Amino acid sequence: MYTINVNYNKTQTDIRYEPKENKTLASILIKHNIPLNTPCGGNGTCGKCIVEVCDGNNTFNTPACKYYPSGNIRVNIPESSYTQSPDLYNEIQTNKKSLTQGDATVSADIGSTSISICLSINNAPADIYTFPNPTIPYGADIISRIQSCISGNTKTLSLLLRSGINNAIALLLRRNKVNPTLLKQVIISCNNTMQHILFGLDCTPLSAYPFKSQNTVFKTRQYNSFFNTDTAHESFMDNCTATIHTISSFASFIGGDIVSGLYSLEPFEPQKTFLFLDLGTNAEMVLGTGAHMICTSAAAGPAFEAASLSCGCAYSPGAIYDITINAAKSGNYNIKYKTIQNKIPTGICGSGILKLISQMLNTGIIDSYGTLLEEYSQDGFLVAKSSGHNIRITQKDIREIQLAISAIRTGIDILLQKTSLSASDIDTVYISGSFGSALNFYDIQNLNILKPEWLNNPETIKISGNTSLNGAIKYSYDKFADFKINNLISRLEEIILAGDDSFNSLFMDNINFSI
Repeated sequence: MYTINVNYNKTQTDIRYEPKENKTLASILIKHNIPLNTPCGGNGTCGKCIVEVCDGNNTFNTPACKYYPSGNIRVNIPESSYTQSPDLYNEIQTNKKSLTQGDATVSADIGSTSISICLSINNAPADIYTFPNPTIPYGADIISRIQSCISGNTKTLSLLLRSGINNAIALLLRRNKVNPTLLKQVIISCNNTMQHILFGLDCTPLSAYPFKSQNTVFKTRQYNSFFNTDTAHESFMDNCTATIHTISSFASFIGGDIVSGLYSLEPFEPQKTFLFLDLGTNAEMVLGTGAHMICTSAAAGPAFEAASLSCGCAYSPGAIYDITINAAKSGNYNIKYKTIQNKIPTGICGSGILKLISQMLNTGIIDSYGTLLEEYSQDGFLVAKSSGHNIRITQKDIREIQLAISAIRTGIDILLQKTSLSASDIDTVYISGSFGSALNFYDIQNLNILKPEWLNNPETIKISGNTSLNGAIKYSYDKFADFKINNLISRLEEIILAGDDSFNSLFMDNINFSI
């Protein structure tokens, strides 16, 4: 039996390891809840789990997913290689009302990247806590986590989710001095894959065409029997008798989060046409009126959340989120950027990546085909210098963003074709999700994510925030919630992009930028 001494985030812990298990350092750390940054799921393709290893004689840097410990070692995890939880108190949003004791409900939005939990007291939102989805170490995107479940990790991922949510709920109740016996309901909104992982269901049908989910409706559960996990708050929650309600999905890739978002907005006027667009790993979109809506999901991949990019990082302290580039007389470029909490840059988050590419287009560093100037083609374009490494964007990174943008633009084009509508026929475009809310689409017009007809008429675009969470909150006090949601689902029709004859040609047309 060997000891692995781990230092990260100003903490230190010892892990006991049996060498005959022959496991990678990454898998050992993840098993012991060390928040290692492995957006590729430990497949050795992203290069973001670099750690410093000291084996007594030598000290060296190595990807944790490719290193097999064979003795007592010390491991230092740099800031860029662990998944950081945002400062708790920076995530709190309150309604500024005086709290009084009363019946409590919890509404949860389980996103693929982060989870937001809202505590309401007497139907008034009182406190919100947001934290990273604890299943991220098993893959940056939904497909990676589906594959991890199929490989035998379903129970592990389910327990991680339930433990994380249980701890967050207990934390909210404790800091608001709410007795768990007063918690009456927990409302869960999430995509269909997260529903399967949460409830420990077989994800195999979600992994291959025709992607037909066997479970879109989920039974009501009791808090104690479902969240009875071995966590620090278990005893505190022993007497909680709340019921758990899950907002139904429509299809495998049009999940409960999209249904919840539509329900929260209720944009169903018979004579008005709307587009609901949720930007993320899967860009879900719904186009229609109150009478009929067609929907689809564009596989944008993890690029928008920067997980798959060499320069990418999560939206956390040190992430570059805004950037400006100006040409200098010397032939170089003046680069100014902002980081979260003004920390030393650790990488570039999703919104920062899009702003960066837009600026690179404006200054001619890349052309309309997305090709870098020849002088940057080998090593990439230097954005910032940081402690221990330089932050560069490479040609491969740019191509991934192009593919993500093309997927979204193609999805919108096909929905418009199916309804025989033009962009100017759309009365309102609802932009949902935290990523979409972080973007200023007018600053990145040259990326053509949205149609110029909408950008030229600012009243068309409505930034709607976390509609998935808003729908879960609304569900908690709406007596007719189930009726409205079932009625909504009955008016949806799904379009599978990959099965559309025009998909390939439209996708290739949308790959390039127009300057």
